[in-house]
Amino acid sequence: MNFSLSILNFLLIAGAIQGFGFVFFPFFTNKKIDKTIIFLNATVFFISANNLQAWLKDSHYAFTHLILKNLEIPWYMMITPCFFLFLIHYLKIEKKIKTYLTLSVSIFLIEISIRLGLIIYSYSLSNSELIKNYTQIEEVFNVIYSIILFSIAIKILFTKVNLHKHAISFGDLKWLKQFMRIGSIVILLWLLAIILNLVTNNQYHTYTYSPLQIGSSFLIYWIGYQGLLRYKLMQDRISLRRVLKKKNIRIEIENKNFISYNDDNTQLDAFRRTEKYLIINEKYLDPFLSLNSLAQEMGMNVSFLSKLINTYSSYNFSDYINQLRVENAKQLLIDNQYKPYTIIAIGLESGFNSKSTFYTAFKKFTGQTPTDYRQQNLDK
Repeated sequence: MNFSLSILNFLLIAGAIQGFGFVFFPFFTNKKIDKTIIFLNATVFFISANNLQAWLKDSHYAFTHLILKNLEIPWYMMITPCFFLFLIHYLKIEKKIKTYLTLSVSIFLIEISIRLGLIIYSYSLSNSELIKNYTQIEEVFNVIYSIILFSIAIKILFTKVNLHKHAISFGDLKWLKQFMRIGSIVILLWLLAIILNLVTNNQYHTYTYSPLQIGSSFLIYWIGYQGLLRYKLMQDRISLRRVLKKKNIRIEIENKNFISYNDDNTQLDAFRRTEKYLIINEKYLDPFLSLNSLAQEMGMNVSFLSKLINTYSSYNFSDYINQLRVENAKQLLIDNQYKPYTIIAIGLESGFNSKSTFYTAFKKFTGQTPTDYRQQNLDK
């Protein structure tokens, strides 16, 4: 075995082992596992099982008995259906979109049954050529089915934006869109490998499938860890938002009691009205809030509103809004009721659109990281 094949086999088995570890880890925790995590784990499981099977075959661990030697389970057939199910459950649209679960499982079981039947029949004739031909037909069918299902998933994610309302309120979908782009490349590699094998009569099977196997190993890490972290963060934010709505928190800002000013200071009065509007209506919690949108809501000219904020807050618009968000986050970080929630969930629910912007703004206005601030003040 040459060096390149050794590296490939190492990547296959390493990815498979880590994938299985990821799949079974949630079952050793006390937390309830919902369907979204189940389908995410199933996606990783089928990729891992397929890679393990490929590693066993390429490492010449195949069994000598004809039945066991040709019993290649089409794990890859279930990868796209499971990811599709993860996607629609992640977006909370499973009641609006056909799941294809019954169809996919039926195809998977039928293919295994057909292969077993052919293996037994071929065993009686001591001829495996029939199984080889069936394998090619099976793979062509499965790649077509996967492309169709993946295309539906792409349409849901890139064009059906009206179905994203729930998920988008707890974060962007950029990571999923990036996965879909990488997944498209992997499917193209799969299609290319099938074509090359048909043309060359499987003479270079190991090499034609190498890019596909490397790509699928990468997908284990991407969909596994990204999907789990993003989904757990979403669940954390859903729970936190539910608690916040019940408690109805209002940030407290020193020396800002919204008293009415005389008409001879109309600009300061306009600033106070704007500030009151932002805080009472919690507009600063909107990660998409902009100077233009706020000016429109207040019935003001954009340049006039910008001047008001610069003059009376000593901040530009971006810093002024972030300062309000930091004040909100500070109250949550030092409240024991919110101790179970992650710092990043608190930052995002305070109006920041990413972990980096939250940490940068928090350090700017407090001189501390959110972690240090929580540790020093939580138990006081």
